[in-house]
Amino acid sequence: MAQKLLLSLEEELQRKDIQSLYLLTANGGAAETFYLKNGYETNGNRLVMRKSLK
Repeated sequence: MAQKLLLSLEEELQRKDIQSLYLLTANGGAAETFYLKNGYETNGNRLVMRKSLK
């Protein structure tokens, strides 16, 4: 089901001439495995930064 939904999204984006898709997910989890299996790769050009204010 999730794979079909992802493929449908990708096809719609391609029809709109969108050439890449970025997403954010946790390292080492099931979501990372899912996206890797579906052809996604880590992007060394992006860095997620965070600062806790507590």
